[in-house]
Amino acid sequence: MYAPKEITDYLEPIISTYLSDFRHKERSAFILCDNLIELSCKLRIKERNPADNRNRERKFPHAIRDAKLSKKFQGVLLKRHGIRNDMQHEKMGIAIDSQDCACDILNVVKVIRKLWGKYALDSASDWVICALRIIELYSNSSNMSKKSQLENKLLKEID
Repeated sequence: MYAPKEITDYLEPIISTYLSDFRHKERSAFILCDNLIELSCKLRIKERNPADNRNRERKFPHAIRDAKLSKKFQGVLLKRHGIRNDMQHEKMGIAIDSQDCACDILNVVKVIRKLWGKYALDSASDWVICALRIIELYSNSSNMSKKSQLENKLLKEID
């Protein structure tokens, strides 16, 4: 089953933000990721039970629980949500680096695939799929040799 178009459409600006070149882009993308995770969970809950009208009152922790994500994954998402809340409401100095942001974007992809199945993003445009592969190289699960090859190739082409 494909993820709804509004979900894949929301993923595109997150990826564009991450790949762009402006100050605090990671911070912006990190916040957008958190929002998309919550919206995805709420939308999937509504799809499963159209009579459920509690989405407005359902906060982030309840949304990921009610979407039936695994307890371990819920813990990861709650930790990142806490960082986002601190960053937005309490501690302006919190910095998000490129690797943290890449991991968060991949968490969004995991949530989407857990909610709609492994083919959820097959309807996404080719550039999104390609960009996700590049983002994966910058995450903490990356293959360092592939990352070096990509960086070296880009540097040679730019020169």
